Amino acid sequence: MPAQWERHGRAAGPIRNRELLQQAIARAEAHTSPGSIASVLVVAFPGGAGTASLVQQARSMAARSPVPISVAQVSPSAGLWAVPASARS
Repeated sequence: MPAQWERHGRAAGPIRNRELLQQAIARAEAHTSPGSIASVLVVAFPGGAGTASLVQQARSMAARSPVPISVAQVSPSAGLWAVPASARS
């Protein structure tokens, strides 16, 4: 879902992040049944202010969410796992 920068200006990123989280929560709720609880997992790769905003919003929403929300932040050094050993110098 792209942010609507022209419509919302600088607030577009946080608005988009909130909408993505709300969609994830709604989908998890739809897949929850009496014997099974679905949850939301936010995996945050190294990024900038937008990523930090998403992590903050997810943690804030977790307290009042009808489904569990977990946040996992990938450290910048973890990116080396994606590079084949032969390519590292």
